Amino acid sequence: MVRPFADLGSAVAGSMAGAALLLALAAAPAAADDGAAGPWNFGAAIVFNKYTLDDDSIDDDGVGGRVNLGYRANKWVGIEGSWLRTGDLEGDLQPDDPGGEFDIQLGGFTASAVAYAPIPNDDITFYGKAGMYRLDQQLEVFGSDGAQTESSSRIITGLTLGAGMRVNLTPRVDIRVDGDWFDIDGGDYWTLSLGADYRFGGRK
Repeated sequence: MVRPFADLGSAVAGSMAGAALLLALAAAPAAADDGAAGPWNFGAAIVFNKYTLDDDSIDDDGVGGRVNLGYRANKWVGIEGSWLRTGDLEGDLQPDDPGGEFDIQLGGFTASAVAYAPIPNDDITFYGKAGMYRLDQQLEVFGSDGAQTESSSRIITGLTLGAGMRVNLTPRVDIRVDGDWFDIDGGDYWTLSLGADYRFGGRK
């Protein structure tokens, strides 16, 4: 079966380029930074996905990307929105019969409230997230000869929960790791992302 890798490649390449740009900013001379990190953050990440349906027709991993934009209102709370896209996730509608194999891709937006943990270390930040998602689910079904027999899409929405950690590289650039769970009807979708953020917008 020929699988469409163009969307996966674009998502990963875009995320890696964004992360590389942010890391380049971290290498800028310290004299050019006034040491004041702003309340806004913008960043990109590589996302490792796991999508499981309750009927076991799909249980697969993929690699995609995400872009984040957030605002920290104070040391305790903030908000964040993300755009994300998975890679190809494979499954089989009829495991006992030839054909019926399919690819699923998810792409769309999340919006979450963020709560920051009160710890004394200013260089490491832990946080939890809760919010909603709206994803476009693309489905392609293939026959036993590998030819596409069906293509459809639908919008799915629901609750998402997550947690993460930031490590300061400079006063304005963070490395971050996030884990997120999406409450999918009839299944679960998990992501683990690794990326970088740039903080801007003036003094806190």
